[in-house]
Amino acid sequence: MAREQSTEDDGATDESLENLSRIGAGHPLAAEPSRTAPELPVPSPMLLNTHELPWETVEHLVAWLAREVEGCQEAWLYGTRGQAQHGIDVVGISGGDATVYQAKDLKEFTDRDLEKAVNKYAGGRRPFGAQRLVIVTTADANRTEIREKLADLRTANPDLAIELWNRQKLSELLRDQPRIVTVFFGPATTTGFCPAPEAPPVRPQQQVPAAQALLRGPVAHLGLEADLAAADEVRDRDPVTAATAFAKIAEQLEKTLYAPHAAALRRQQSAALHAAGDHDAAVRVDLAVMSADLADGRVFAARSVIVRLVDDRVEADEALLRTVNVLGAVAEFEFEHTFTLDGVASYVDELQPGDPSALQAVTTFAEHAIAARRVGLVRDRAGALQAIAATADRSPAGLLHAARLRACLADADPTGNSWQQLTRRARREYPTPVVGLLLARHGRFLAAAGNGEDAVECTTTRWCRRWRRACTRTPPNGSALSSWCGPAAA
Repeated sequence: MAREQSTEDDGATDESLENLSRIGAGHPLAAEPSRTAPELPVPSPMLLNTHELPWETVEHLVAWLAREVEGCQEAWLYGTRGQAQHGIDVVGISGGDATVYQAKDLKEFTDRDLEKAVNKYAGGRRPFGAQRLVIVTTADANRTEIREKLADLRTANPDLAIELWNRQKLSELLRDQPRIVTVFFGPATTTGFCPAPEAPPVRPQQQVPAAQALLRGPVAHLGLEADLAAADEVRDRDPVTAATAFAKIAEQLEKTLYAPHAAALRRQQSAALHAAGDHDAAVRVDLAVMSADLADGRVFAARSVIVRLVDDRVEADEALLRTVNVLGAVAEFEFEHTFTLDGVASYVDELQPGDPSALQAVTTFAEHAIAARRVGLVRDRAGALQAIAATADRSPAGLLHAARLRACLADADPTGNSWQQLTRRARREYPTPVVGLLLARHGRFLAAAGNGEDAVECTTTRWCRRWRRACTRTPPNGSALSSWCGPAAA
């Protein structure tokens, strides 16, 4: 495959075929690769771990995609490493049409890399007269500037169909290719990523009557019956309007003691948005639903969300999918005890501070790690987790999640210095119930360290008494630590 260090040779001729080798049955790239990617730990992942493929294995993958997925009648490897290849790695031929595939061995793929790759072929002699160019990268390559650059390059080269196959596109192409996934990623990944056909599930439309029956009482009490009926009536012909109506009703329920009933409406809001094709907005609702389900102990319900997204092959922004994978991994950990926290951690490592709902996702992971006494999982990621905690807004939910995450980070510091700093800041930065929660957590830390007197003093302050009263009025969020992190446990 062409590497970045390959140099151009202006003396090469278009007519020469000396640097072509046909990828037939006996060609090394037609055989199975000697090295594959690690098997994915999370059942039903949204994306394959293409970025973990060894580079020599990517060579095989491009050849297999051209032959078996694209259906090229012939596939040729263009040149050897170090030759001037005009940016071509594999040439696929179907009838009289040729497609060239150029793979890039880059950890990070930028808009400049895309421009350089396209110009390397489009600005040269264009051997084979190909009218389609596919740039392949195993990286995410989904930033806005890359999409904009791709659009600019297409405009500048109207006679050339230019495509970018990034991690998400490669995953999409391989979803229906269990044999290829098994060869390159392993059978365990195939089981989760390419699930066997199942009996048709009950679709959301079929579930609506039962869900609405449960909502009738609360909705009637709040005088929202007409609004719900109107949303149901336009669901099929105007899903956007229906989604807006479901959201407004859910918001009203969430302000009352009927808040638990809002989850059913949020699911209907998500289904309507998916039906309208606004998958990014729908997945944002799905993330909120998954977070709430996990917090309230509805593990099966949270797990069913990611299963549905995979079954429906939903395409959304990769930042959203990264968080979905983390919450899905947590749900799998809680649901299936053979799944490990190390598997969850591998998805946490892919998160970025700006990812939607990343704070809720890593907080849930960190609390599970502390509860399981896997403190190293938190300590090893302290910098990344601190960066995500810093993204919290000043809403009550944002402050609570940030406090819970920082408490886990303080637990991971055996010196106790982090707890001292956190408790000093707490009275200035957090509302009273959250301060009480932090002091209760600090008391548990002190008790575990054998400092009983300080633990008792910490957990009998007026702040903790206020926290207990607040918890009596409103049950605390059902985190992994809720059963043992309070004053009684200390």
